[in-house]
Amino acid sequence: MVTTAAASKTVYIETFGCQMNTADTEVVLARLAETGWIRTASPDTADLVLYNTCSVRDNAEAKIRGRLGDMKGLKERRRKAGAPPLTVGVMGCMAQREKNGLIEKFPQVDLVVGTDQFVHMPQLLDQVAARGRLVATDFGDFEDQLWTAKRAEGVNAFVTIMRGCNYNCTYCVVPFTRGREKSRPAQQILDEVKGLI
Repeated sequence: MVTTAAASKTVYIETFGCQMNTADTEVVLARLAETGWIRTASPDTADLVLYNTCSVRDNAEAKIRGRLGDMKGLKERRRKAGAPPLTVGVMGCMAQREKNGLIEKFPQVDLVVGTDQFVHMPQLLDQVAARGRLVATDFGDFEDQLWTAKRAEGVNAFVTIMRGCNYNCTYCVVPFTRGREKSRPAQQILDEVKGLI
């Protein structure tokens, strides 16, 4: 499905946590680029600010709450200056865990995207533009499509093999934030690795 996002919109994304979050960020950047978004180095120059979050340590969540506080001020300054509105989104494990709570606690947040929904970011942004604030945290199957990723230069690349976990260890948040174990088809993994080489 092709979305209607305007060309040359800018996105700032900050990633917290593990390599899985880094890999997810790369897919989100590629999906947004498909619909005309370009990455910017500062939230001050962005039309969209995304925080890809971690729930393993409270320190990461505290940082994100601080960033969201900053976004309240930035949105207000932009509104007073007559600048285009800023869209703020939270994605990843903290978004999956807190769901509607993030929208309720932080009125500056427009979009909450869980760990199985981020591949639909362009469509979710279209929904926010049409209907307002949105929470998308349903768990689903692994996407059946090979999504491209916007990877940094270099010789390393993250390749997602599986998500989630079927164990419920007392100390671990993964089954609650990433869902049940889901694996990608082997051929899809091989095709991605061949493409990376």
